[in-house]
Amino acid sequence: MKTSQFTRWIAQLSSLSPEQREQLKACLSAPGSL
Repeated sequence: MKTSQFTRWIAQLSSLSPEQREQLKACLSAPGSL
């Protein structure tokens, strides 16, 4: 992943709802997701 994409993605995270954040965390913590 490019740094610029990652930065934009992080910026989007701050505007997510708590439910979306939890979903995302679950996705990120899943093995083989990255």
